[in-house]
Amino acid sequence: MDFYKNKRIIIISGHYGVGKSEFASNLAIALSSLDKKVAVVDLDIVNPYFTTRGITDFLGKYSIEVIGPSREATHADLPAIPKEVAAAILDDNINLVIDLGGDAAGSKALGRYSEILSKVGYDLFYLVNVNRPFSENLDGVLSFLKDIENATRLKVSGIVNSTHLLFETSLADLNRGEEVCIEVSKILSIPYRYLVLPSWLLEEYNKSNFKTKAQEVFPLDLTLRPVWLGMDNLD
Repeated sequence: MDFYKNKRIIIISGHYGVGKSEFASNLAIALSSLDKKVAVVDLDIVNPYFTTRGITDFLGKYSIEVIGPSREATHADLPAIPKEVAAAILDDNINLVIDLGGDAAGSKALGRYSEILSKVGYDLFYLVNVNRPFSENLDGVLSFLKDIENATRLKVSGIVNSTHLLFETSLADLNRGEEVCIEVSKILSIPYRYLVLPSWLLEEYNKSNFKTKAQEVFPLDLTLRPVWLGMDNLD
């Protein structure tokens, strides 16, 4: 994958359950092979479950720093946003992945940094999962995407097809998500950046007639879910 097409700061947004934190952690791991330090900022201050801060030790094996509420504050209603966030945004030596909350209220946490982000540059990716409420059709995606832009005071720069049903995900699911992402891309003139392809579907995808219109395919391994599903297979 050509990560040099992306800005140094990549913000991951979308509704609850679309796969933001899985995508954020996989992206951070992929970026760790490059020549810069990698950090993940966990700004999911509304819903403390299925977050990147829950796998801090695992990401640490790739020398990835996780910036977010302390473990002691993980289940607090409104954990404090650490002061290290602004420093990481300004540090040109860090490839930064920012994992947003699952609704507009959570995304407001990033709004305080909108001016500085606009100055240093960013990508804001919006994830679509048509198997989730409020993201299952074109109208729902367009409406919530605008809510995210209003809350963050930033503009979405890329659409990501993250349609999944965990291990039940099929190519048919990805194809349905593809159709919505293409329409969103056309209507808003925003690039369709990635198709997120679960690693166990890669061989089937390569043999199929389904070829994405996304700029790139992003292979994904489960990093968070195995722990929460009682499948603690993280190395």
